[in-house]
Amino acid sequence: MIPYLTLPFSFSSSAWLWATSIVKPVINDFQTNAPLEAGLITPDNDQLRLWYSSKCWQELQDFFQPIGLEGGDIQFFYYKKLPRPVKDPRGNPHIDTTGPDQWSGDKHDINFRFNIVLLGDEDTEMFWWNRDRHNQGVESKEFPRPDGIPAKRLQARGENRDDQYLAVGEPDWRCQSLARLNQEASFVRTDILHSINWTGRSPRFTLSIRFQRPWDIIESLRKRVALVP
Repeated sequence: MIPYLTLPFSFSSSAWLWATSIVKPVINDFQTNAPLEAGLITPDNDQLRLWYSSKCWQELQDFFQPIGLEGGDIQFFYYKKLPRPVKDPRGNPHIDTTGPDQWSGDKHDINFRFNIVLLGDEDTEMFWWNRDRHNQGVESKEFPRPDGIPAKRLQARGENRDDQYLAVGEPDWRCQSLARLNQEASFVRTDILHSINWTGRSPRFTLSIRFQRPWDIIESLRKRVALVP
């Protein structure tokens, strides 16, 4: 099992321009006001209405339909540009979860996402460990969402990065070719521990479509892609 699948994907010119323009206020707000240096952003209802009625969304659905996917939930990930690069770029090994409400909590796993980088470096490295929520090295932690409201997540056990990485050991998989701006995007598995390396030298903004469908769908897609000459 490889926990990622990178595919050719691009928006039309007009859809790409719309997407990269409409997220600018979201980026500015997070950069100025969010309590964390990086985080998951859930669009408000007005933003969601704009996205779900957009040409971008229709083009995504046209891309998903032959795969056997439909719908999905729109979210964003943003990593701030920092005044000084961080000394330790290792990210927090975590599992994406939701519930009991739609957008926060640690009750249900988010099995995978389709991630489209709209702004940032193309060679950011992502890691995975073959450890799910039932592994003894995983614990539930509370953290502040970008709006300051407390939420819960599952992450590697430990009080700091050194503790966490000592607990989980070397990643089982890694990849730093998951995105090319408006050329390639990736399905990434998120129901096992994963993280990215990030220095803060440049901002990074990702449009992320989350799914709670089985990862087997993506493995079946991988087999079909492999058969294409």
